[in-house]
Amino acid sequence: MALELERIANHVGDLGALSGDVAFLPPANYCGRMRGDFLNMTLLLCGNRFGKGLVRPGGVRFALDDEIRQDLAGRIAELAPQVEHVLALLLNTPGVRARFEGCGRVSRGDADQLGLVGPAGRACGLPYDARRVFPTEIYGQLEIPENAESTGDVWARAKVRRDEVMQSIDIIHSLLDDRPETTCVEQPPLRLAPDALAVTVNEAWRGEVSHCVLTDANGGILRYKIKDPSFHNWNGLSMSLRDTGISDFPLNNKSYNLSYCGFDL
Repeated sequence: MALELERIANHVGDLGALSGDVAFLPPANYCGRMRGDFLNMTLLLCGNRFGKGLVRPGGVRFALDDEIRQDLAGRIAELAPQVEHVLALLLNTPGVRARFEGCGRVSRGDADQLGLVGPAGRACGLPYDARRVFPTEIYGQLEIPENAESTGDVWARAKVRRDEVMQSIDIIHSLLDDRPETTCVEQPPLRLAPDALAVTVNEAWRGEVSHCVLTDANGGILRYKIKDPSFHNWNGLSMSLRDTGISDFPLNNKSYNLSYCGFDL
């Protein structure tokens, strides 16, 4: 639920920023407010709007009791129709579509060669989603749609985000109804296997995040490497900006919303 709340909050924020870049202010303002509402749900889970301190080796630090579950369900039920209405207003407005469609197009072939991931890749027709291809935790029991679009432009990147927001809301609804068990752990003593190599792959809101750790003979960390989705997707933004006017830069930039430090990890 925390992963999906993070996805919703950031996608809603990005869609609001895109709306602001075409001077369509009602969705921009509403998305800013709703992003805060979803961040506050993560605050309810763990005491921090960005989920800091929630995840620990072997589980999470905070249990999901019935009171929190009911509070989350009520907040989600209240926000879901608002989100659907505001995003429909954004993407169904002719002036918005005229600016989004055809802007910053990247072909599927180029996206494949560049290794684009997350919404940036799916907007170009690449269906890859680590939640579906490498399912962890409860994701193997969920139906994760491919969400692949074909046009590879700002419109497709916005539509993928809109679709994922609504799907993530449905996922959270199903998890609240199914009452999955939560393993609550304190900070355990760190005991790593000696002479081991471990690689993890997860689908963050920007796309695939991979961690790799290499241990020495005593179980100490010899090397630790993180690969952020922005490492792949900055090249996609460069491709989107070829042969475009300067006024298209903000739209393309916001449609990717990449991390500077994520590229340099």
